[in-house]
Amino acid sequence: MAKFFASLLLISALVSCKSLPKQNDDTNPAVDAVPIEARELPAVKTQFPPDIFSPYFKGIPSDILFLIQNGSPSSIAEAVSRLQKTGAYSEQSGVLLALCASVFKYAWPNERISWNVPGDLPDNLYTATLRSIDNGIPAFSSVDDDVFMLTIPCLAVLSPSASHGVYEQSAGFLKKALKMYPRSVLALYLAGITGLRTKDYQSALEYLKAALEAEPINPYAGSAYAQALSETGSIEEAYTLLQRFLASDPMNPALLKLNAKTALMSGRYKEAESLAGRILQREPDNREFLLFRARVLFELKEYLSAATLLDLYARTDKTAKEYLLLRARLQAEWNKNINAALGSVQEALNGYSDDTDVLLLAAELASLSGQSINSLTAFDFASLVLEKNPKNVRALAVFAKDAVKKKDWQRAYDAVSSLAGLQSLSLEHTLLSVQICLALKKNQEARSLLEQVYSPDTSDEHILQWYIRLLISEGKKNEAASLIDSFLPKSSGKMKSILYYERSRLALNDSQVLADLRSSLTSNPRNEEALYDLYLYYYRQKDYRKAQYYLKQVIALNPADPEFLKLNADLDTKLK
Repeated sequence: MAKFFASLLLISALVSCKSLPKQNDDTNPAVDAVPIEARELPAVKTQFPPDIFSPYFKGIPSDILFLIQNGSPSSIAEAVSRLQKTGAYSEQSGVLLALCASVFKYAWPNERISWNVPGDLPDNLYTATLRSIDNGIPAFSSVDDDVFMLTIPCLAVLSPSASHGVYEQSAGFLKKALKMYPRSVLALYLAGITGLRTKDYQSALEYLKAALEAEPINPYAGSAYAQALSETGSIEEAYTLLQRFLASDPMNPALLKLNAKTALMSGRYKEAESLAGRILQREPDNREFLLFRARVLFELKEYLSAATLLDLYARTDKTAKEYLLLRARLQAEWNKNINAALGSVQEALNGYSDDTDVLLLAAELASLSGQSINSLTAFDFASLVLEKNPKNVRALAVFAKDAVKKKDWQRAYDAVSSLAGLQSLSLEHTLLSVQICLALKKNQEARSLLEQVYSPDTSDEHILQWYIRLLISEGKKNEAASLIDSFLPKSSGKMKSILYYERSRLALNDSQVLADLRSSLTSNPRNEEALYDLYLYYYRQKDYRKAQYYLKQVIALNPADPEFLKLNADLDTKLK
């Protein structure tokens, strides 16, 4: 940070030229307003009101006052330097030194306060406001023609314990302050933080973008702007911005942490894991990043390492939302213990019943297992999320999958159509859309979707399978059979199992159907569709014992599916 501060000083003259008005003590200059489409900011070339500062500071040169109101780290450092160079100490200069120290303490906490704040400050409106911030109960004044009194109380928004009332009052005060001085980096930053804390992300984007335009090297505004970008879905832009700031200040802990989180959100799991390791080396007791690293390792499919860190975290806390969700995902994906995963989600629901992340995982696991949780189905959980946010992509995906399971094809189609309208479909959701379109006989739409991902030399068995099914649906059975025969000699494992299964659907007699289904299981004994079709084959032959043999293998893969359990109960009756 010392090097970064030095860099700020080296370009302070340039920053001053760009962000501060050129003026004489007796005049009020015009400046260009920040190019921002902010709803409340003034138009370009706004004239400063003549009474922007209180008469109390009449003896202080106006360029120093404007530097302080600009409030950026470099501006504050320059203002303090000029105050000290005047040589003559006054009550007003002491108050300004205290004000500058508070700005560094709360807004720019990694900057060093290199000046002494006098201990004999007067008891007035400014010092009372500064004390109120220190006490955690900011005093908002009724004075609305003093730009300092409109800005300084709003430092309270940076407190983690700030209340909604503080945010609400600060928002109004900062709008007034920015009408007086629209290029104040401090006021723009505080307005942006207020937007973040109140989840008014569009407002946060506008103000923080303006703060960066006024001072492009400000890492605090840069970090906050990256957070606002992430919250609004611009993950790549946030990642690129943070990379730039981290390159300038690679040891900045706040930048390291935000960069790690953005790397995770952007799918850069190895980078996120490396950054988490660096953070834990510096802060070995940081439990947030212990859990964060476990989550990243889970995404990297390093399940044993993730489980080890999760167990370490659980020694002191087994109730955190993130812990319960990650434990549930590990139990479902690594341990294949869906009942244990459902139990973990139930614990999370008991403590965080209205949390979107908890509701989403509950929806996904309820859909996967076919079971209810707390008497709610996957459809119910997804509906609760969509009531809050009709555009939640994970909830829409659960909606679609749930409808597919129930063969409610129109509802499934509506859900994936909404999903496609919000973002580019993943491969999984593209193939789900193909399945739905084929069920609804929308062959042309299914072909249009598949052509985006299919190539004649594809190595993805799922893409190939749905392309073969498209050909069959289009009545091009010979073309489908020819494609299968061309791929079979060079395929193995799951691909070969799928090809044999699809060929069984084209077979003209029972013996060929049986041969292909058996070959499919030889290549992959867990091919659920082949197992189910063998159940159907023997059921039609009234060989109920063999039918149950294959159905039980299907149930082993779907232990809670009520439809399969019902079919098995029917066979139990027939075998009595």
